[in-house]
Amino acid sequence: MPFLCAFRTHPLRYLLWWGMVIILAIFLLVWYGILNHHNQEVSQNYVTLEKQIDGDSMEPLLPNGSTILLLVDYYKTNTPKHGDIIAYHYGGNQHPLIKTIRAIPGDMVMLDIKWKTLIINGIPLVNSAGTPYIFTSGELQLLWLYTKTGTLPVWAYLVFGDNVTNSIDSRKFGAISADNFYGKFILKP
Repeated sequence: MPFLCAFRTHPLRYLLWWGMVIILAIFLLVWYGILNHHNQEVSQNYVTLEKQIDGDSMEPLLPNGSTILLLVDYYKTNTPKHGDIIAYHYGGNQHPLIKTIRAIPGDMVMLDIKWKTLIINGIPLVNSAGTPYIFTSGELQLLWLYTKTGTLPVWAYLVFGDNVTNSIDSRKFGAISADNFYGKFILKP
């Protein structure tokens, strides 16, 4: 019980200790309240669907079986940004594909033929774990159609799965338009 004895002999320490505990508790309550309020606000403005990841194209960021929330029609009122995880319709797929926006209109995009990689705004493209994407010659030729001027056209977005070796994304079909975006994914709180 030396801990309690120190407080008996120094009541100021006791008050300071409890003061710090109370301040920490208030900080945590405010922080949680702000975060929780933000998530409620986002989900109140959009139809929110709970989705489960089916497949490995977003690993390691979103492992197979992960549950995330889809904000339907989010991009009708918001501008897509780098790093947004989106759902979009592609081709004849019944279910929207899930990918991360890596390049937006106006980004400077270069193809490094020697290292078979894509450089966006001066930075080589890597996934969430820092692993570089390696492109085949055919994939680089497809991307060259959209990047030959050095900047992405005003309608063009490059989207990639987090899996650098196994994903149907801009490596396979090139740039896509935001008109195809179905919604934005957020991590489930």
